Amino acid sequence: SENHPFIRPIIVLGIMTAMRRGDCCLLKWKDVDLHSNFIKVKTSKTGAMVEIPIWPTLRKELLKAQQEAENLEGYVYPEQAKMYQENPDGITFRIKRVLNEAGFQTEAEHERNHGLRRASIRGFHAFRVTWVTLALNNNVPLEIIRRITGHRTTEIVLKHYYQPNREDFRNALKSKMPEILMR
Repeated sequence: SENHPFIRPIIVLGIMTAMRRGDCCLLKWKDVDLHSNFIKVKTSKTGAMVEIPIWPTLRKELLKAQQEAENLEGYVYPEQAKMYQENPDGITFRIKRVLNEAGFQTEAEHERNHGLRRASIRGFHAFRVTWVTLALNNNVPLEIIRRITGHRTTEIVLKHYYQPNREDFRNALKSKMPEILMR
């Protein structure tokens, strides 16, 4: 995403935090604590208050935004916030372009019964799915994952966000099952 400076910080924020597209675009400085390295924000979809650690890659991105900021009262990424508020599909288009250039095929989004688009598992939402799957595969407690993602129940996390592949199954079983079964 180096070739896409407009969308890069939103992608980094999504990958590093498992936040939703809108929550990334509309993140405010008041929700970012660079001293304790945490983001504490109320999610737009569920209204849950989440606390998310800021890791070094994200910290670097936030420090860059802080240096470029005209003020630290509003949005962390004001241009992206404006686009998201006026045309969220503009954000989606840019993210899909970066993913396609990186060799990831994005899928067509399907309509739900009531006319709203379903979250794409190959667009921005894939960052949440990937984050959850990596966290669970690396034994992060489910309750911590739920609190970071803002889901009300662990069942939602497991049903919709945990998507291990065959190699994940193989590795998990190989490390936990008796050796006699793995021959």
